[in-house]
This record gives sequence, C-alpha cells and structure tokens, in this order.
Amino acid sequence: MNIFNNPYKTTESWTAQGAIIQYYIAGQEADKIPLMISDLQIGYGQQQTPFYPLNTDSTGASKRVVIKGAPQGSLSMTSIYCPTPGKIKEFLATAARDCVVAGEDMIITVRPFGDIKCGNESVTEAPVITLTGVELATIGFSIASGAVTMVNMPLSFSFTNMEID
Repeated sequence: MNIFNNPYKTTESWTAQGAIIQYYIAGQEADKIPLMISDLQIGYGQQQTPFYPLNTDSTGASKRVVIKGAPQGSLSMTSIYCPTPGKIKEFLATAARDCVVAGEDMIITVRPFGDIKCGNESVTEAPVITLTGVELATIGFSIASGAVTMVNMPLSFSFTNMEID
C-alpha cells in the first residue's frame, strides 16, 4: 500500500552554483563581467495593440487584428562595488559608448547554473541566454553602513534581441 499516494518515486539533485555572465563586442573574444553580481533580472517584451475593425469580410465575420511593435529588452543587475575594481572601468566604457555602429554592438551572455557537473561529466545542455545590442541606461551607487559597509552599484541596460540556446 502506497501511503499518501506519493507520486515521487525517485530523487534528483541539481547543483545551482550561480551563473556565468560574459560580455563582448560582436566578433571579439568574451570576457567575464568584472562585477560581484548579487541580483540579475532580464525582461523582454513586445508592445501589442488589439484592433477591432467595424467592417466585416464577405461572410459577415469580423476578425481581431493585433498590431505588434518592435521587441524591447531590459537587463538590471545589482552588484557589489569593491575597492580593487580591476576591469570595471573598461566594462562600463564599453557598455556606455555614445556611438555604436552596426556589427559592433555589445553582447552579454548568461549561463544559468554556472558550470554544472553531474558525476564526472559537465552538463553541456544548460541554456545560454544571449542578449544583443546591450547599452547602459542607468548606473547608481548606494552605501549601507552596518557591521559591514556595503557599496552597491545597480546598473540598468536596454537590449534589442534575446536568444535562448
């Protein structure tokens, strides 16, 4: 007799070791984003407006038409700023360029779960999210005192295309 009618017969364990987040200019080599990121959020959407025509077709039926706009993406991350910033200045200069020509846009890739290993093998099927046309929109700093003083640097980006591999 199965007590409680439990549908779970086996258990699987997954390791969730953060994410690998890289950036590069199209055609160049990828580099890790030089920030201690504590939060990352991606949004991608397309404005849609329904249109209900007053006239009908030859059969007397009406149809709803949806007018769609260009997709728009937003990326926000909260990072911890440290006293030895390393390549942060280079990363910010790349993300905040005033003049970006076609083919030289910034690309950010996010690999959730980091480098997953199950047993002796790496899991290569983990999804990779690729954001293209990334541009820095806002940057901020907040300093919170306490037992440990934290310097947070929230960043907001816009992007034009998202692919999930």
